[in-house]
Amino acid sequence: MKTINLEDDKTWDLGSELANEFKNLIHEHIIEQREGDDDNIWHAALLGHIDALVIYINLLQFDKDQALTLFNALLQSDGPRHQEWNICGLEARAKNSNDIFDQQEACHRLGHIYKFGIGVEIDLDRAFHFFLQGAMLEHPESMFETTYFLTDLDREKKILLLEKAAVKGSAAAHYNIGVLLGECDSSDRNDALQIHHYRLAAARDFVPAYYNLGWIYQNGSADVIDFQQAIFWYELAADKNHLEAINNLGEIYLLGQSGKIDKAEALKWFLLAINDEFDDPEVRITEILPTITAADLLKAVTDAENWIADRPYLKKTLQLEKVSYVKP
Repeated sequence: MKTINLEDDKTWDLGSELANEFKNLIHEHIIEQREGDDDNIWHAALLGHIDALVIYINLLQFDKDQALTLFNALLQSDGPRHQEWNICGLEARAKNSNDIFDQQEACHRLGHIYKFGIGVEIDLDRAFHFFLQGAMLEHPESMFETTYFLTDLDREKKILLLEKAAVKGSAAAHYNIGVLLGECDSSDRNDALQIHHYRLAAARDFVPAYYNLGWIYQNGSADVIDFQQAIFWYELAADKNHLEAINNLGEIYLLGQSGKIDKAEALKWFLLAINDEFDDPEVRITEILPTITAADLLKAVTDAENWIADRPYLKKTLQLEKVSYVKP
């Protein structure tokens, strides 16, 4: 992959850093358009024109500022129509392509374009039309997406539809089957079946399934509770900066569910979980501090800093200013 020189004499890999810059810009753009809907962050990573832009910029030898200027211009003008997001081209492929996989992908992309208003006005009727067309072609993710629109279906029928998508390989379908199974009354709930579907979603790196597996192993019925499994899955989610998983790891160590109470380890996780979304970590920190030794406090802060240092891809910082009384 080509690289360019920056002013500080470092090289910049256009194939990785530039793509990440683009993703961040796309995320910001989607957030502005959809008021921070978490699902859009996940879907934004699927935007197919990132790779095309990277190739284009490699060929033209643009520097970083020029590249980002170009990308912003594409977003403002009609960026999603660039390359693989050309609506006219996609509609032609969805209708006329002789390649079934090309038809499936075109339908799925068109569904996303109209569902999230990518370069066009949001049009849920058009979105459903293309997702349904993809579903009829047995495209797993299109089959899954159709359930978003079928609000009148009861839970059992939704599960049947999702199972068809799951059999075709949709991780999101497996995950949502697990969620629907969890909505049963406690007397009818089948935690083992939930775990089965969440594991199949997790095997395809579907991060929300990591967290749900941790939660079931920590809080499920007596026959499935396994705190070591809960720690395993929560830690996988934590590696993706899943804040609730990080917080729940603190709870496990504070309650002694790991085998013994470990306040230093609990404090480490609560410090890592501090954020603007919920105040549980700060409440727990306030409870722990009067009962912990100076040595354990220093260990907790140091371990938290080391955890972050080992995961630069998270771009995470330790927000000790939110608990100013933590001063080892």
